[in-house]
Amino acid sequence: MNTSAIASEEPGEIYQTPKNVRDHLHEESRFWTEPRDELNRKQLHTIRHKLDQKWFLWYLTEEKRGLTWNDRLRPVHPVTTIEQFWALYAYVKRPSHLPTTTGYAFFCDGLSPKHNNTEENASEGQLIMSIRNTSKMTKKDIHLQLNDYWKRLIIALAGVQFNDYQEYICGAMVIVDYYSNDLSLWVRNASDDILQELENRFRAVVSLNGESVTWPISYVKHPADISPVLQIYGVHQKHFSCDTIFNLVCSFGDCLKILFPVPNNGMCLIQMRNEMDSRNVIDRLNGCPGVGKPLVFMPWRKTAIDEPSVSDIYTLPAGSQSYQCYVESPLLRFSDPLFANKNKIVGPTHQLHFFNAPQTMTTRHLRKLFENVHIKPKYVQISNKTQRNCSGFVTFNSTEEAVTALMQCNHTQIGVPHVKLPYIVKLCFAHEPNMSDGPSFVGIKFCPECNNMLYPREDKNNRQLLYSCRNCEHSQVADNPCIYVNKLNHEVDELTQIVADVIHDPTLPKTQEHPCPKCGHEEAVFFQAQSRRAEEEMRLYYVCTEPTCTHRWTD
Repeated sequence: MNTSAIASEEPGEIYQTPKNVRDHLHEESRFWTEPRDELNRKQLHTIRHKLDQKWFLWYLTEEKRGLTWNDRLRPVHPVTTIEQFWALYAYVKRPSHLPTTTGYAFFCDGLSPKHNNTEENASEGQLIMSIRNTSKMTKKDIHLQLNDYWKRLIIALAGVQFNDYQEYICGAMVIVDYYSNDLSLWVRNASDDILQELENRFRAVVSLNGESVTWPISYVKHPADISPVLQIYGVHQKHFSCDTIFNLVCSFGDCLKILFPVPNNGMCLIQMRNEMDSRNVIDRLNGCPGVGKPLVFMPWRKTAIDEPSVSDIYTLPAGSQSYQCYVESPLLRFSDPLFANKNKIVGPTHQLHFFNAPQTMTTRHLRKLFENVHIKPKYVQISNKTQRNCSGFVTFNSTEEAVTALMQCNHTQIGVPHVKLPYIVKLCFAHEPNMSDGPSFVGIKFCPECNNMLYPREDKNNRQLLYSCRNCEHSQVADNPCIYVNKLNHEVDELTQIVADVIHDPTLPKTQEHPCPKCGHEEAVFFQAQSRRAEEEMRLYYVCTEPTCTHRWTD
């Protein structure tokens, strides 16, 4: 090479391009060809056309289990001159060649593409242009358009082409997503009028040749705390569906949308109603046992799930769709303020609370409900019954079983004869029970051998009231014996007359701690009984011993 072609050390000096250095202003150029000798490096070092301000290129790595947005950001290189800009642009891959969920960020020096950024003049939101997959354009055309738009946008930023609105811009970002590619402009301190001008300028700089840019642009404000959209890792599609995920998270806030972006990657997206609901889910469910591995909940980079096109929705192994919208679902528990305050937000335990079950529901029916999904409850108890429904608790051997039961059995529909609409049994986690050997409230006892309910029967030879198990041979003497147990299985209204006939029997236990609410008499006999209307619920009944009264009541 002719040494006279070497440029001087002064910045901006015109020089003769060496033969083995390609035009660095060309789209597909590279600065160096092998070997990179000292002469080429020296000549390139002398090319210095400074930009008006310093910029920095960032790379966003792939979404992975356990990595937050900030963990995925990687600084690449500062850009201070035109030559550095083109050298870096020529060196890195084009956006269309990047793996899914990755991207680039081109930001002012001193600022970073982080959400909830505490830096001075940090971005408050972003104008997002979504370049979606469409049948009107081939995949190749979409990739070429994405690359072209990205190049024009960062040239406009580095070249200060936003004019008076440049001060409101923090930087630009491009992300290759599952169903769309997002090109965004991060802005700060912008009013509605300024945002409109920035949007117009955004369209103008990417449509360099005057072509019409029809892709939608929307402004999304960065969440103050965390995004309403969460990623869930550890959800294998063989064991999970949109409905099972909804059943799990619905008791912590309103879940509006659920999406499995791609098949068999162990991740899904859920959109909660607001940031508080997302925080409830993360605080209580992050790390809860799933199927084979714990579930990991993390905030996503977007604040909403874009509804996928029909062609992007596929069928999961269980037969359901990969996307479900629950915005209008009657199963949302926090949409009505009157009912929202009744929800008790409790993290995973080995006990579930059920409610809104039919009034005719028995513990046997409840056990069958869970056994149908191959989960055997440890205890089942009905604690409250009204004329319309009943509620109670179901205890399992482990928290993992309770989580699985909640996902599989929550919102099960149960039809009742002569009732037009089916009952929807609702479940949620309950506080850890304060018991070591099962339920122990009045009237309900459980077998220590097989955990089934004990039923009263009479030992006529010894004139004793026994509790015996119908599943095994276990039996035990009742604490409050009533020798007339052969008359206990009657309608509740019949019990008054039955006991009134025998209230003077000396074998019946008496108490003076419960005066008659009708006549005020201080003595009453008491017994435990079950009725046909509440087959598996035992109650403690009191009967006034005053012969002219014989009023019957219960606690």
